[in-house]
Amino acid sequence: PSGSTASVSGTSYTATENGTYTFTLTSGSEKVVKSIVVSKIDRVNPAVSIEGPSNTTHSENVILTISPTDQGGSGIKSVTGKWTRTTNGGSSATVNATLSSNGDGTYRVITPGTTGNNYTFKLQVTVTDQAGNTYTSPASASINYTVNLKMPTITVTKTGSSKAGDTYSYKVVANGNTITTIQLPDGTATTALNGTFTITSPGTYYVTVSDAVGHVVKSSPITASGMDGVPPEVRLYQRDESWTNKPVLIDVNIYEEVGIASITWKKQGSSTSSNLSYNKEGESGYIGSFSITENGTYEVTATDTNGNIGKESITISNIDTNKPNVALTITMEPNENGWYTAGSVPVRIEFSDPLDAEGKEESGISSVQYKWVNSKTVPASGFTNASQTQIAAGELSSSHAVNGEWYLYYKVVDHAGKEMQLHRLFQRLPVQVKV
Repeated sequence: PSGSTASVSGTSYTATENGTYTFTLTSGSEKVVKSIVVSKIDRVNPAVSIEGPSNTTHSENVILTISPTDQGGSGIKSVTGKWTRTTNGGSSATVNATLSSNGDGTYRVITPGTTGNNYTFKLQVTVTDQAGNTYTSPASASINYTVNLKMPTITVTKTGSSKAGDTYSYKVVANGNTITTIQLPDGTATTALNGTFTITSPGTYYVTVSDAVGHVVKSSPITASGMDGVPPEVRLYQRDESWTNKPVLIDVNIYEEVGIASITWKKQGSSTSSNLSYNKEGESGYIGSFSITENGTYEVTATDTNGNIGKESITISNIDTNKPNVALTITMEPNENGWYTAGSVPVRIEFSDPLDAEGKEESGISSVQYKWVNSKTVPASGFTNASQTQIAAGELSSSHAVNGEWYLYYKVVDHAGKEMQLHRLFQRLPVQVKV
């Protein structure tokens, strides 16, 4: 196969590599040429790769994939493996690995740990080809896996029972693990290995423990029945949140599975409560409403038939029943007879909304209108509207220069719709203006 020529003595020749061999027999002037193909020589060792998770610490047995290859051409004959296993930190032992074919020339192997123990595993694989060449993977070819199958344990003990609920104690044995969360049936989470909890409504519950390795362990089912320690769930809604000078309606929605004995409401700071009329809606719903005429915080208290009490508060701040404040000032002095003789008499109109208990304006001024007339009849139209800049400033000036007795009418309205409408000022001018 290499192209070289060699003499053959005797009746045989030993081929050392695959390929075509041509033999020429010469006798005098005669030659006989024959060729033969050799294809069954394999002196190359097979190879193998071992693949598994990069994370070396696990809370369950680890699955590895073995991929053998044959470079010599004879094909794979057998693949075997051995685990070096250390149990609970003790001495090491060698155990055979069980390989399962994946059907594509690769194999699947699982660490053979059993529940209740901690292990370290390292795998060695031996591959033999059809020609008898053998390869055994070195120890460095396999990752050393730590498999923690010693899970935490949970013990739950019932310690008491009442109409309001059942009480329990629990104990968690970490078994060398770092506990990250203990989830209790009452909705709380802790890392304390010992404690108590109370179940206040019927159902099936569990204590669930998680550790740093990844174990998630549940207790045996805890079945609770015949108690009611859950207070009614109260929700309050304000129907209209825009400014108003009218009563505000508050809707009350209550969820209670057992039954309602009473519902009351009161303003915060008040010593008296009022009963709330309500209707049942569906299996566990109760609805009602009440109206209030003052800003403040209102509390609704619902008591179920087992004495559990649920409360909820709502703060109302959009009621404004106070009229705006208005002040008129003539910014000049009349003569001794009460007449103004200047060519124009200026009047300043100042307006504001009263302050609430916190020192803030209530709803604020919405609009300001004014008109000069020479009679005491309130005008129906023709008012001048103040600008938004004037409203924001809280004042404006209006001057009048026509002779006679004149009345200044104004209309100041806040955002709640309360208005102040008066005619408090008049000016008298002589027949002729004397400067």
